[in-house]
Amino acid sequence: MKRVLGLDPIRIILALIVVLGHASIPSIPHEGSKYLRYLDLGIKAMVPNGLGAVMAFFVISGFVIHYPFATGKTINIPEFYSRRILRVALPAIAALIIYYFFDVELTVIWSLICEVFYYFLYPLILKYKEKYFKQMLIGSFVLSYLMTLNYTLFADGDYNGNFHRDGFLLTWIVGLPVWLLGVLLADQYQKELQHKEAPTYKLLWIWRICVYGIASFILILRFQANIPYGYTMPLFGILTFAWIKKEILYYKDKQESALLSYGGIISYSVYLVHILILHLSKEYLLTTALGNYSLVVFIISVLLVIVASWVFYNLIEKPSHKIARSIKF
Repeated sequence: MKRVLGLDPIRIILALIVVLGHASIPSIPHEGSKYLRYLDLGIKAMVPNGLGAVMAFFVISGFVIHYPFATGKTINIPEFYSRRILRVALPAIAALIIYYFFDVELTVIWSLICEVFYYFLYPLILKYKEKYFKQMLIGSFVLSYLMTLNYTLFADGDYNGNFHRDGFLLTWIVGLPVWLLGVLLADQYQKELQHKEAPTYKLLWIWRICVYGIASFILILRFQANIPYGYTMPLFGILTFAWIKKEILYYKDKQESALLSYGGIISYSVYLVHILILHLSKEYLLTTALGNYSLVVFIISVLLVIVASWVFYNLIEKPSHKIARSIKF
């Protein structure tokens, strides 16, 4: 099966957006300068929206899962379940053990639970997709918003507007329409997109800037206007669907950046280890002489995340992939 170019560079960019969203981006000292103050406010207004990046990950996941079967491959359900769960679960379990040792919570685990639900649903989606996919997609959006309405109107008052809720076990319902958009994108790519004209480099960057800006605006709505993510993120998923379509079209006859492509390979490891590394960096680096230089600590922390992710990938995630590929039924 021909590899779809453009996805791996997106993955590492999205993973780094999640990292930056969880890191504390230092303020710019602006005492006595209104211009530096405006610059500082502007940077804070454009803080990366990590949840927006997760929505893009959901679209990519739906695309990657469905693409082999959109091209005509027959699904072997026991093999599919075994391989997908092992690819996700083995690194996640290893990460949970490491986090437990350091007494740190792996707060991104909710999105991995969502992925597992989608994997289990996929054979059923595939079976009825030809006749009922439009109904599935529309129904998933309706169900997603009903879930959010339930929490915002009838919750006990402890709902804080986050995307995940109820111990993560119901969050997959809210994110399902976004994942299904990835399935739709795989079908479109297989049937028609490969023959469409690629966007220009300028147009592609307009899309990138708009998606990033809207994600930041949604972040502001969440924390300044108290608009829950459950209302905004499914719609944002539609925008990420359209943007990723442009990325795939652009790279269909162009080469990816080798560095970003490799970064995409380790992006899952980045996603798994970054919370721990940021926590340890904050706990230990800020207590040293570097604590007076928040920007230096920030840069070192991000670099340590990348190094630790590379180690985790080679020691844990890569062997997990080999184990998953070896499963045959």
